[in-house]
Amino acid sequence: MEYKTVITTDEVQKNIVIPNMEGRKYIAKKEDTGYDEDQVFTSEIFPKENSGKLIGFTEIESKIHPVYVLDVTSKDLFLCGKEGYSNIITIIYGICNSLLCQDREEILLARSITDSDLCCFNYNKEPQTYWLASKKASRDKNKYWSYNRYSVKSVWYGKVKENLLFEMADSINSVMSDREYMYNFPIRPVVVLNSQIIGIKKKSDYQWIE
Repeated sequence: MEYKTVITTDEVQKNIVIPNMEGRKYIAKKEDTGYDEDQVFTSEIFPKENSGKLIGFTEIESKIHPVYVLDVTSKDLFLCGKEGYSNIITIIYGICNSLLCQDREEILLARSITDSDLCCFNYNKEPQTYWLASKKASRDKNKYWSYNRYSVKSVWYGKVKENLLFEMADSINSVMSDREYMYNFPIRPVVVLNSQIIGIKKKSDYQWIE
């Protein structure tokens, strides 16, 4: 992987390859995921050479850096119930950071893809599935009962879907109870390179990532 600390806009690569550092591990605890056992993620969930494509620029501490979306993991993350809903962002950000970013000077940060990233590339033409680090809470109510519903988003073969993990009952009817659900999807990382882009005169000419 070619890496320079300072680059011009002409030097920004549209496609990169990130070599697998190997030997790394992240454990998603069952008490955090809601799944019935700990889930171990190692460097082997990524290929030997992980391909990334440019989706835009981001500004961090007054410096501008290129942002790339990578291939999905070969292993799914299982999430269930209130715990999975509450902790998903911490877990998938932790997996990406631990396996891709830690102790690497060429990568400034690594995180999971979010729904706001999707507007920056043609995800709807890709035959892939993966979690999004994006949650949604809603309320379903009628005259006699109501449920607070908690979902985590994913991409399912080009479409964004909401995966209901937890429903909390709010009713005078004691028969109703809380309900939990389980889903599993791979993880798709986004990385920000530790290369500062200089020479940008007109920001509106480029795609910006929040």
